[in-house]
Amino acid sequence: MSRPRKPYDLVKRSIDIVGSALGLVVLSPVFVVVALTVWLKLGSPVLFRQDRPGRDGKIFTLYKFRSMLDEDPATGRFTDDQRMTSFGYTLRATSLDELPSLLNVLGGQMSLVGPRPLKTEYLQHYSPRQARRHEVLPGITGLAQISGRNSLDWQQRLELDVNYVEARSFILDLKILCKTVAKVFSRGDVAADGLTTVEMFVGNPPDDGLIEKSLNDRIMPVELTWIRNPEDRNGNSIGSGPSFDAQTSGEKAVATRERRRDWVYCNGAHHIVAVAGLYGVGTTELSLYMYGDPALHDSDYSRLVMNRLIYRARSYDSRRLYVKVPKTHTVAASLCKELGFSLAPEAAAQPDDHEHYVLHLQGDD
Repeated sequence: MSRPRKPYDLVKRSIDIVGSALGLVVLSPVFVVVALTVWLKLGSPVLFRQDRPGRDGKIFTLYKFRSMLDEDPATGRFTDDQRMTSFGYTLRATSLDELPSLLNVLGGQMSLVGPRPLKTEYLQHYSPRQARRHEVLPGITGLAQISGRNSLDWQQRLELDVNYVEARSFILDLKILCKTVAKVFSRGDVAADGLTTVEMFVGNPPDDGLIEKSLNDRIMPVELTWIRNPEDRNGNSIGSGPSFDAQTSGEKAVATRERRRDWVYCNGAHHIVAVAGLYGVGTTELSLYMYGDPALHDSDYSRLVMNRLIYRARSYDSRRLYVKVPKTHTVAASLCKELGFSLAPEAAAQPDDHEHYVLHLQGDD
């Protein structure tokens, strides 16, 4: 349902019309140069068009300059990471790909400032509060973009969008526009570490009572004494995890390693119950690992953490999630089957002492 408009909204629309019209005229030479370069580098079409939800959830066609190659099954080019080129990354880093959206602003589907228009499939995943981001026109830039952009997680970004809806004013818009210019020149927060594009929004995390933190060099040697014991570690593992001894040596920060995401999971008392992660981020195939605290071997935390990893895996542009389970670890094998994993077709060709399981993610039958 449409919410009452603020008096500023009428003024804001006038500013949008003048600003977008002026931008289209002044930046017309840039439009021509970028369009020609996109055509030479990436081919046709020059413009990227996609349906996005606007104010009150009304669907409109968003215009941007194309920044990625087409999918090509013949060469295995599926993911955003595989389709992105250095030229496309530069377009996004400089925000030049956003220039055609001025047409959306002039046409009344967007504003210069507001929550970014996201994918239509995200509508079903918003909480009632998060859905309030659609009480106003979406913007070319917004409060989330100047506060961290793609380096923030989805919950932080969506909360900032709602904060903007509640506090929007001329002064706030002016601050956002000024800070956006600074962000463009700094080229910061274009994508999360190790990823070409942002993670997909697949809903809010499971309400399981777990506290999730990024794994880092401070947590490992200080708070994870149990994981330094090979006997404890080997007896409470799922998947082919990394060498924690090698990672803690020299106090390496594992959380920012390319194509890897590593987390620690705590209970309500802030006691670390598991270390887990995904690797292969940005490719079509992900693998997971998990180490549980041996003192909690009989608890339900393994199931909760595995569910969190599956939730995380679904947010990446991947097709399959793999896990290796020791053949002697019958409890872990049962857990994988319970969570939807099945024996991988290629498992028989793997001459080792593990069972290989696969979970099919979005876009894969």
